[in-house]
Amino acid sequence: MRIVTIPGADVCACCGTHTRTTGQVGQIKILASENYKGGVRLSVVCGQRALLAAQAMRQRQAEIGALLSAKADQTAVAVHRVYDEYTALKFTHFGVCSQLFDALAQLANPGEDAIRTVPGLDPDGLHRLAVRLTEATTGLCAALTPTEKGTGYCIAQADGDVRALTKALNAALNGRGGGKPGICQGSCAAAPEQVEEFLREQNR
Repeated sequence: MRIVTIPGADVCACCGTHTRTTGQVGQIKILASENYKGGVRLSVVCGQRALLAAQAMRQRQAEIGALLSAKADQTAVAVHRVYDEYTALKFTHFGVCSQLFDALAQLANPGEDAIRTVPGLDPDGLHRLAVRLTEATTGLCAALTPTEKGTGYCIAQADGDVRALTKALNAALNGRGGGKPGICQGSCAAAPEQVEEFLREQNR
């Protein structure tokens, strides 16, 4: 055990490897810092670990630069540009999906079931479509999308309770999911066509 004193900064017990001089440690790289209990906690590597960390960081920066066609000192600017483009596309995609959901809802007859399959929907899109369908009909509504492992689903009904139906679907088609009385969401191992057939048969 060695007591290390840094004048004007700290005095503590050193539990690490002892060296004759500080210079024997080699280069020091601070990886991260965070506020902790009124002080600052640093994540530090030194010696060969510091060299390897710097090399790995440089390699990651080179890969990002190659992907974004940016020089090493311009990667942050390039990332911000791509993020702004992504945000704009996401906003546009949201609007296009809203128009599609409106069109699909308009095809529903009041009082009849409305089951729609749309490829490429994420969980939020499934939820939005199912809710939009319930605004057009009081019948059973379901938004389905094919996935790598089967089907993502969102089942809903205005003034209804779809929990029992969802539980039956999960049991029959190896699914997982649940929710509130009026809307349930999850996924199952069957294809969208099988899910639609099951829902229509169960809701006769």
